[in-house]
Amino acid sequence: MNKKLYIAFILAAFIISGCGKKAEEHYAEASKLSKEEKYEEAIKIYEMILKDYPKDKYASVSAYDLAVIYQSLDIKNLTREQRLNKAIEYFTMVFEKFPESAEAPKSLFTAGFIYANELNDYDNGTKLYKLFIEKFPTNELAASAQIELDNMGQSPEEILKKNIR
Repeated sequence: MNKKLYIAFILAAFIISGCGKKAEEHYAEASKLSKEEKYEEAIKIYEMILKDYPKDKYASVSAYDLAVIYQSLDIKNLTREQRLNKAIEYFTMVFEKFPESAEAPKSLFTAGFIYANELNDYDNGTKLYKLFIEKFPTNELAASAQIELDNMGQSPEEILKKNIR
């Protein structure tokens, strides 16, 4: 009798686990909400994917999508600086936890860009641009990273004067 009960329990566990959504379905739902401009709801699902499916291929794109939302949108109860720091947090997560993902190079570059051009944190911007060039020297953004380094902290007028000479 115990053996039958054990088998029934195992079968029930498989059935119940099969009924739950997979990371792909959650990601599709979050993407849909994002397109409908329901960003707070999308954020919750993207964050849940990162928590519940940290090794799934949808974790890296969820972190990337979170970073883009925080970088480009006004989010309730967050200042501009808080949003940009959250964006950096998620872009950095993509690079550090998913270095082989398609989103990793652009994430590292964008984190450097936010530091240098949005927060005027030239030390961290320089650090990330140099890391980008080291890790992704043949990436299409490598030349842009070098240009950013060459012009770090200069005004558009100063850059123009330097390039006209």
